[in-house]
Amino acid sequence: MHLPLYRQEERLLGLGIEVSRQTLSRLYIASAETLRPLCLRMKELLIARGVIFTDDTPVDLQVKGTGKTVTGRMWVYVAGGAGPPWRVFEFTIDRSKKRPKEFLGTFKGYIHADAYKGYDDLFEQEGVLECACWMHVRRKFFEAVDAPVALRDEVLRAIRHLYRYEKFARTHPTGGDDLVLAVRREKIAPLIDGLFARTRRALLEDEVLPASAFAGAIGYMHNLGDALRTFLGDARLRPGNGPSERALRPLTIGRKNWLFAGSKGGGDATGILLSLVQTCRAMDINPFVYLEDVLRRINGHPAHRLDELLPGNWKQADSYYDCQRAPGPASTTTPPPALADPTPLP
Repeated sequence: MHLPLYRQEERLLGLGIEVSRQTLSRLYIASAETLRPLCLRMKELLIARGVIFTDDTPVDLQVKGTGKTVTGRMWVYVAGGAGPPWRVFEFTIDRSKKRPKEFLGTFKGYIHADAYKGYDDLFEQEGVLECACWMHVRRKFFEAVDAPVALRDEVLRAIRHLYRYEKFARTHPTGGDDLVLAVRREKIAPLIDGLFARTRRALLEDEVLPASAFAGAIGYMHNLGDALRTFLGDARLRPGNGPSERALRPLTIGRKNWLFAGSKGGGDATGILLSLVQTCRAMDINPFVYLEDVLRRINGHPAHRLDELLPGNWKQADSYYDCQRAPGPASTTTPPPALADPTPLP
């Protein structure tokens, strides 16, 4: 619910429950530490998937003893392709380019990301392929209001058609991966080639000013080059980085309420709890029910069966155990005698 601890303290006090903010903070961090093995397992499964969407957003971190804050970051990594939509959040004290590299480790596959230079070291590794975001490209052109109206409309229309073709292929009732790839090959790829050619001609023929925002948008798109075409060859990929941007929206709402992380440990705890809560929501699981059940069970749960407590598996296991639970002992209570028909009144 995005409630800072002081509001929780006041709410509990209003219910006659006196719990200090310091105690709530300790419980918050202790709960996250108890759940950390689940978050680490989700991370392993996410990295093994081979398709990841990632993004980050600033989160203020309080500097102990100074009353000041510095800017930390919360990163999100969303699993693409078939399988559970894992969402793993990680809090870091800065936006150093080593942070995503440390998180992903030996990852091999496709990474959907924006044009942040901090990802460049990742894409220089063998087996890691960049999938750039057309949403960011569109945003650049949309904000460039200093271009000729007809040219700007032409570019935005082409990007709009790109997404319309993609949506058609993915929602068609007889579709599938083959249809997605066919539509991309026959419709989207020529559209992208035409868009690159048209914007290049606009620069060469001085249709836009070299120092204009529109020229900057063209440069942004051309610098990404083939990374904007990566998605064409694999149906698991998407033309944009929308899944990770949407995964960050709940955090931006919460950040307006709780304002900052009180410590690095608090930021780490938020990352763990966000990972589980947002994965539950993506899988239509009630996070309150899930967390209450798992926190009761996890300390006594066999480590080699940890996967049973992951959000998707937990949902299946919950209904399975309900069905398979052994019946209780037969009741020994004597049933009440049947009521006799009332004696008719004279």
